[in-house]
Amino acid sequence: IYAMLRLELIDGAGLPTAECLSINALPKPESAPFFGPSSRGWRFRRLRFLDRVPAALEEIWLDASWVDEIVAEEVSESLYLFYREKLGLAIMSAEDRVSLRAVPEWADPSVAVSTGVRAGFVERIARDPTGAAVEYSHTWFDPETVRYTNRIGKGSA
Repeated sequence: IYAMLRLELIDGAGLPTAECLSINALPKPESAPFFGPSSRGWRFRRLRFLDRVPAALEEIWLDASWVDEIVAEEVSESLYLFYREKLGLAIMSAEDRVSLRAVPEWADPSVAVSTGVRAGFVERIARDPTGAAVEYSHTWFDPETVRYTNRIGKGSA
């Protein structure tokens, strides 16, 4: 269920878990690329852990045409599992763009990187089985603690 998670601790992978900070139905950000027909989206803000170490901040937007209401207690730590089991949506591919960006003001204080400081940054567009973009996300991580890892090919761990 974490096959598309590309963050791991510097010293090794780390068991991923997440704490949901908020879930809101909102107008999609004007700066976002196209990711579904609705003008609204479900915004998930989460704190991601690896082996209980605060590892990343996530802001994930799901096109609102997939669901009218989300009950926070029904959302699992793996959003892709939640999408598949509760919404009938399978994420089949994603494009990640990795760079640096300032940590947002809503950052959880337990993350090692302070608000406004440049940190590792992943911008993702995720697609359903038809290839349609349905999710857009931002992830900020502390490169002193966490690294982005991509393994390609047969036999990759």
